[in-house]
Amino acid sequence: MYNILIVDDEKMICEGIRKAVPWSGLGISSAYTALSGYEALNLLGKYEIQIVITDINMSGMTGLELISRIRQQSPDMRILVLTGYDKFEYARECLRMSVADFLLKPVDEVILEDAVRKQIGWLDRQNELKYQKVLQERRQSVVDEMEIERIVLNLLHNRVCLENEYGLLFTSYHFPRDVKLQTVFLYPEQCGMSGSASERVTSAALKNVCILLVDAQSAGITVTDIDGKIVVTFFITQQNTLDDNIARLEKILKTEYGCFLRKITGSVVSGYRNLYLSYNEAVWKKEQDKMHFRELLPSVCSGRRLDTFRDVYEELKNRTGDSIGNKAAVMHLFDTFCQAVDTYALTAEHTCKCCFDLVSYAYFCSSRVSDELTDRMLHDMGKTLSHAEKNDAIEITRSWLLRIYGSDDDDRNGIIAKARSYIDANLEKTLSVADVADRLCVTPNYLSRLFSQNTGEGCNEYMVRKRLEKARLLLTETDLPAGKIAFSVGYNDINYFSLAFKKFTGLSPTAYRKSVRTES
Repeated sequence: MYNILIVDDEKMICEGIRKAVPWSGLGISSAYTALSGYEALNLLGKYEIQIVITDINMSGMTGLELISRIRQQSPDMRILVLTGYDKFEYARECLRMSVADFLLKPVDEVILEDAVRKQIGWLDRQNELKYQKVLQERRQSVVDEMEIERIVLNLLHNRVCLENEYGLLFTSYHFPRDVKLQTVFLYPEQCGMSGSASERVTSAALKNVCILLVDAQSAGITVTDIDGKIVVTFFITQQNTLDDNIARLEKILKTEYGCFLRKITGSVVSGYRNLYLSYNEAVWKKEQDKMHFRELLPSVCSGRRLDTFRDVYEELKNRTGDSIGNKAAVMHLFDTFCQAVDTYALTAEHTCKCCFDLVSYAYFCSSRVSDELTDRMLHDMGKTLSHAEKNDAIEITRSWLLRIYGSDDDDRNGIIAKARSYIDANLEKTLSVADVADRLCVTPNYLSRLFSQNTGEGCNEYMVRKRLEKARLLLTETDLPAGKIAFSVGYNDINYFSLAFKKFTGLSPTAYRKSVRTES
């Protein structure tokens, strides 16, 4: 949906245009009015407006002066000119300033609607081109990242790396040539984090942080090794030391994820061809290190009592992951966890970390929540638990688990009811199943499956049916043109709407209206 601004120093004309045109049917969500060029510039700075309709002859600031000011800040603004003077000079000046259309007063409503519709079509095409460009850039970025990772992994493992492939690091990806390098293995060490599923969650978060703080700042290269290790090759300079880089990573991980960073460093080497020497030294250090990075609690809390708790916790967590969709079972397991926390006298800090781990694992195992939502929710959860007392952490975690595993009949029916309500209230929008799922904080696949299982009709099929039922009602009870009805029920293409309507009713929109009018 777009916004439009009508500018004319005659209030009656402004209001007349605003009220005469059914803007929502054209794809316009808001139509603003301004009685001067100065007021128009103020509104343009305040709201996101894509189309301007302006008079030429206005007091204070003329329409041409307004257009000139708009062009300085918004070169792509779609501008329609209304004037009561059919002067060639005006038309020529408007063409020079790339005005989209030049209309004479009094303008016919149908002509104005058609002119606005053309601009909306132009905006839609531009947005599609921008989307395709962004999509292409993202695809290319993914391809580049994969190629960089492949080359760097070959260098780390001292595998054959052809000269032309090696040269891409400098010619295509612009890495510095004459720089010292140091390889570091990074592990997110979080109390309670254990098990392959949980590791994938925190490793993915760590890699994203590294890419943002290291790769994006041209401070190094981040890759994932064959066994899942996060390996960062830092560029060591006088201005950018290893300790500086690690300190930034540690601060972000501790603040945003509640994680502590563990690192194993290789030696400093000169030249990318020697990267394997730094990497192999880090591997050797890792093998010599007898600490287990996936222990439930840090070594300062080690002991037989906590070893026993660790075993109990791992069993509870795994059974929680296996109980997706069974709220009663999950909450019974959580009650057992609470008893274990008291029995083994866990501290408030360790309780909070175990609670965060439990929720993280639950989110990862649940297909109801998308990756994007998972990151946002876990961020909120981490902030909530960061300063919580022991009992508060327990109750916070209980409420979050109920949100994730609330999948009994009442919850399912609630989701379907909310989905139907949202669809019914937004039929004029270009909705998709993904839009509805995002609104309800579930994944599109989960929503589609739930909708089909409980209604016998797919979510997308429901949207189409409700749109066409509304269109049928409007054709029966109003004289609105079929094109306007199509826009009002979410169809931007009148031909596609006609085909869909005919498939639904057996008649074209025009024929259907004629048939119901004849019957009555």
